[in-house]
Amino acid sequence: MQVDDWIVGLEVEIFTFDGKEYRGKVYTYDADANCVVLANQSQDSFKSDLRILKASLVKNIKVLGRSSVDQLPQQLPPLNLEALKLREEQALQKARKDLSRIGVGVSQEAQEIFDALCKTLPCQWEGDSIVIFESIKLKKPYGVDDLEGSETEAVNRVKVVLENELQKLQRRNT
Repeated sequence: MQVDDWIVGLEVEIFTFDGKEYRGKVYTYDADANCVVLANQSQDSFKSDLRILKASLVKNIKVLGRSSVDQLPQQLPPLNLEALKLREEQALQKARKDLSRIGVGVSQEAQEIFDALCKTLPCQWEGDSIVIFESIKLKKPYGVDDLEGSETEAVNRVKVVLENELQKLQRRNT
């Protein structure tokens, strides 16, 4: 069966090439986007859950029967494009921040130390060194004696936190 043959209201089970199965009523098919929209009754009886699937990912379709068109949602609510753009930008900022917290070319132990320090202190990678408070550097091999900074009080605070985190990591790895 080709997607062109589908009609609204068919109850189907769709099998995709990645081994997933989806079941629902065909709400619509968009030929331009090559997508099919399946509707399922939500737990809240006044709403439906909609799933959009790329038709090119469909491996097989099993028609389970025909359902009443009256049971399908008749109109989708309008989208707030500004809210969607804001949500997208926030997701991109979070992804950039998460990516910046991954050290490049560092050991697993160095990454674990970084992750532990980030829980309580502002940290960032600078090559293979961890920069804390923008003024203190923790260089390889990431021990208490490898801290460098001009502000003695801040360095001492970082030392205390680092000692505790190193002890925790050592206990966890033994």
